[in-house]
Amino acid sequence: MNTGSSSGKQIAVKKLTVDGRDIQAYVSTDGTFYAHWDPDEDYLFAPSIKELEKKLRDKLRTKATRVEVEVTLIDKPAWNDDPKNPVLADARLTGIHAGHGGPIFVGPDGTISRRDVDVVCRRLTDEEKAHYLELWRQKRVASEALEKLEEKWELDPVAAVRKAAGEKTKAERMKTATAGQEPPAAPDE
Repeated sequence: MNTGSSSGKQIAVKKLTVDGRDIQAYVSTDGTFYAHWDPDEDYLFAPSIKELEKKLRDKLRTKATRVEVEVTLIDKPAWNDDPKNPVLADARLTGIHAGHGGPIFVGPDGTISRRDVDVVCRRLTDEEKAHYLELWRQKRVASEALEKLEEKWELDPVAAVRKAAGEKTKAERMKTATAGQEPPAAPDE
């Protein structure tokens, strides 16, 4: 780690809050202030804590742009939620979050959402939404039919080899081993 000092020692000075993000600031033994603000970026260095804070603010601040893009959000259910249908919701894409860089959506009721969704697409018509949901239903029905067919056709490969070799199954071996024997007596209480 290049901290800008010859000895490599770092001293945590202060936690800076810049545009909603907490970032630890350090000072090296030569008096240089620095912070590691992004895992994909190198350190920022400055001669003072105020200058470091300004540099961080400049790096983190994104230009505020107001847009309105009409979109449809598709949230697919988790596989363990089947047979639920996906949720299709109309929204407006209004910008990009300055802190984490994700999209900002405003729903029809005015609620702001910064959450991730599975699919963001152009605004779909009611007919397109109905078609999507019908295809989803068909996919679910086909998936269930495939699972039933796989269960019907599935076999135990070890048992199949033993059967082909003329060996008895485990159940047959147990039946032969215990044939004519009385079951063990229950322990005295």
